[in-house]
Amino acid sequence: MKNKRYEINCPYCGKVQYACLSILHTWGIADGGRGKCLGCKKIMTLVFDYEAGTMIAKMAENKNGQTI
Repeated sequence: MKNKRYEINCPYCGKVQYACLSILHTWGIADGGRGKCLGCKKIMTLVFDYEAGTMIAKMAENKNGQTI
């Protein structure tokens, strides 16, 4: 079975790429995904909008709220 892929844009460099739902997304945790940009290699937080059925990538933050 092939999982649905969602188009995302890297919040750092703008590269278009695709991501599937993570296990945490399927459990109902909207911001439960992380990924690394294929272009700039920075870490992104993947947020799924359940109502719209879309995913967006945001800049990842550490525990102190600083962008990583």
